[in-house]
Amino acid sequence: MHFKNKTLWIYVCFLVVLAILFQLSASYILRSRKIKKEDFEQAKKLMDSNILALYEFEPEISYMFKPNFSGIRHGSDEFVHRTNSRRLLGDREISSSHQRKILFLGDSVTYGDGVQYEKIFTMRLQGLAGNTWQLLNGSCPGWSTRQEALFYQKFLSDIKWDAVVINFCLNDLLNYEWIYDSDTSFKMSSELDNIGGLFGVKSKVAESVRLWEIRRNFGLNKKTKPLSLHNNTCLIAWETDKWQEYYAETLSRLFLINNHTLLIVVAFPSRFQMEALNLGAPADVVLYPQGMLRAYCKAANVLFIDLSRAFTGKEGSVALDDIFFDDLHLTPKGHESAAAYLWPRLNRAVHQRTISNN
Repeated sequence: MHFKNKTLWIYVCFLVVLAILFQLSASYILRSRKIKKEDFEQAKKLMDSNILALYEFEPEISYMFKPNFSGIRHGSDEFVHRTNSRRLLGDREISSSHQRKILFLGDSVTYGDGVQYEKIFTMRLQGLAGNTWQLLNGSCPGWSTRQEALFYQKFLSDIKWDAVVINFCLNDLLNYEWIYDSDTSFKMSSELDNIGGLFGVKSKVAESVRLWEIRRNFGLNKKTKPLSLHNNTCLIAWETDKWQEYYAETLSRLFLINNHTLLIVVAFPSRFQMEALNLGAPADVVLYPQGMLRAYCKAANVLFIDLSRAFTGKEGSVALDDIFFDDLHLTPKGHESAAAYLWPRLNRAVHQRTISNN
């Protein structure tokens, strides 16, 4: 009996020690990787010293395009990238004339990864608008809505814009998705790292468990299965708690623009959302992120435009290979469809704002 009790005691102690070691290991592996001051200084030194880099360091935004710069477009190995003195795409400066001016802010979708600059939707919009308008693109690949708003506030809020258009994609809810890592690459922010990276599993933190459950539930239904293919930065757009954080930290401040300049929010769908809609999945499930954003915009009296309708054919489906390069980015045809849908709505909104102000 004594021998059995001693063996049991040793076994219990072994399990306790093992549990402690496991917890310490997990804490080390899963620790939040925050950016230290010296990391910022090193990032600035590396980025600013690389004459070929499209980007330069910015302590609050993390990175932004260099002004008056010419290079090769992000996502391309042949198309030309140019910025003006305000870091806006193209070499046109902001006009001092009485042209109506619209600013577009966004990430790589608005930038037009993989597409010639002249064929992205903002340039197509300019062609539809004519010479009495000037449409300017202030996007940057990898940015979130938070970074776009900071860029506007710090560098563009002194301009009298007739409208500021925020282009929303499903991966925009994080404050920072990517941060500067070296002179040639970027790395995941600690925020993205802590939800399990791009394709996390349920073993990391509570939020990863919720995302795993959302992914699993989408995958169980044939019609919603395409939604399960989203990476984590897109999948969090189906988390109600994340929307509450997004509103408190980003949208509520962004909506203040509407007090002095017409603010318009345009929501771009993902290919997986369009696939699910084409399979007959319920629109309120598929377009849940757009529904949340629409509700917040309505409460703040901000115009909301859902671009999923631009990619829906007369019979309810379209050839998605003609519209999307991948899960988010548009082909030249996709940019053309977006511009054709957007222009009459933007034109009408600006004219109505002008009339109401007079």
